[in-house]
This record gives sequence, C-alpha cells and structure tokens, in this order.
Amino acid sequence: MKKETVKVFQVFPVHHAMPVMVLLSENGKNLSSARLADEKARANNEWRKRKKASRKVAGQKEQGEMLSFFQTSEFSMSRTEKYKDRDIIVLSFKPRDNLKPSTDSEKFVSKLEGEVWVDALEKSVVKVDARLAENYKVGGVLSFFSFLKPGTSLVIENSRLSDELWVTTSVKFAPLQKVSFFAKGVPDVQIQELSEYKPFDKEVDSLY
Repeated sequence: MKKETVKVFQVFPVHHAMPVMVLLSENGKNLSSARLADEKARANNEWRKRKKASRKVAGQKEQGEMLSFFQTSEFSMSRTEKYKDRDIIVLSFKPRDNLKPSTDSEKFVSKLEGEVWVDALEKSVVKVDARLAENYKVGGVLSFFSFLKPGTSLVIENSRLSDELWVTTSVKFAPLQKVSFFAKGVPDVQIQELSEYKPFDKEVDSLY
C-alpha cells in the first residue's frame, strides 16, 4: 500500500435503491460547517429522489442482490463450525452451468466462486468470501479495454443486531484489473466498515 484515504459517512438506507451517504470527515479532519451544510442539503435532495424512485420498484423481492446470488450459483455442503459463538453451516459455491444472467448484478455474481457462512438457527447469511472465477467486463465507454481478472475478491460480513435482524458490518473489495493503455496503475482496495446502527423514520421528506 502506497496511499490510504479514510472517509467517514453517515449512511441512510433506501428501500430498493442506493443509500444516501453524507460525508462527515476525511483522513480524520471534520468537514467545515459550510461544506457539511452543503452535504446535508444534497442528502435531502437525494433522499427525496431515491424515495420516489424506490416506489416504482416496490414490487421487487426483498434482498434482491442476495437472492440473485443464490439463484446464479451452485452450492455444496462444506462443513459446520463455530463463528462468533454461532453454529454455522459453511457452503461452497461456484457458477451454475448453462446460466443466462439477465441483469448486470447477475452477470457479476454468476462469475463468482467461494464460500458462504449461514447461521444454522436463523438461516441468515453471516459471511460471504467470494472471488471471480473468470474475467468480468467492466461497464463504461472504454469497457472493451477494462476487465476484472480472476482472483478479484469480495468479502462481506454480517452481524446479528437483534432477534432475526442481521446487518452488514464489513465489505472488502480487492480488484485485480487488466491494465490497458487507457487505465494504468493498481486499482484501489475498497473497505467499508459499518457500525453504530440507529433507527430512523424512513417516511420523512428531509433527513436534516
């Protein structure tokens, strides 16, 4: 590692949409009052837009990304073990044969292999340790020059917040990217750590 950037956000989840993120600090330095006010104003606008957009897809199934993962993969029993004092079933998975993914999410997930930890009592996913089994074409104008290579890894960890309520606490994405004339250098390893979960009113029109 040659350079590290640490950013702290306050994150508001949106049903069937990307979360709204408010930047609070960069590399240990809090944002100025003026910049924080701009962030909060932007967040309020984004919140209203994404709430409206999420209603259009309200009929979709819960946990669409995770559901797509289970539909595009082939699983086999690996072992049982203890993980964070919970009884865990560990399943190995690999891409399903003859699968024809229909969405970008399914296309990416359908190329993953690895292991998934499942809580034996509550049947919730505790951890996913996945890596790309083959090249994955990255979208964009120059996508034909950009590929994520086999070995690109994705590790997701969840923790039990309360009875039958599990939340994501860590996401680590370590890309191995094909270097092209247009994209030189080593891609960033991205680590997201989520903590201090608090309830909030998801029906409000403004977050601040």
